Amino acid sequence: MPKFQEFKVFVLNMKHPIRIERYGGSLEKLARDIGHIRYDKVAEFLNYLAQDLARQADADLSLRGRNQLAGKLYSASQHILEGKLAVDTAMKISAKHMSEEELEGYVFKR
Repeated sequence: MPKFQEFKVFVLNMKHPIRIERYGGSLEKLARDIGHIRYDKVAEFLNYLAQDLARQADADLSLRGRNQLAGKLYSASQHILEGKLAVDTAMKISAKHMSEEELEGYVFKR
C-alpha cells in the first residue's frame, strides 16, 4: 500500500495528467504544431483553452471555495483571450497575402 503522500500525488496526476495520452510528442512539439496551423485555427484553439480554464475556475470557486486559485485561472483565461484577439488580427493581416486555396473555409470577420 502506498504512503499517503505517494497516493495523493498519484490521484493528482490522474486529475491533471502531465502528458496527453493521444499525443505522442512533447509539449514543446505540441506548441509548435499548434503554432503552425492557420492563425484562425490557432485563435479557435486559444478560445477553447480559455473557456476550459474559466470552467475550471468556476468549479474551483463554486464547488471548492478556492478563491485564490479561481482568480488566477480567470486571469489566465482573460490573458489567453487577449492573445486570441491578437492572433485573429494576425490572421486578418496575413489573409491579404494568402491564396484562395490557403483561405479555404476561412470566414472573414470585421
